Amino acid sequence: MPLPAEIEGRVTAVQLTELESVYRRDYRRFLRVAVAILRDETRAADAVQEAFAAAIRKQRQFRGEGPLEAWIWR
Repeated sequence: MPLPAEIEGRVTAVQLTELESVYRRDYRRFLRVAVAILRDETRAADAVQEAFAAAIRKQRQFRGEGPLEAWIWR
């Protein structure tokens, strides 16, 4: 039977894979929305990058109660 730390490591690896998948699939959509809000492509790209960096830092807070994309948007 795996130890809790081993289970946690697997969940983290899965979440990182999911985050990467969302990033690759939806980056342009996130960027379009950010550009519409900020009216500056450079600032928008920085904001999207920071949103994904924050999602990586806080990935353990994701409880899977909804889509990962929605959690990143918040």
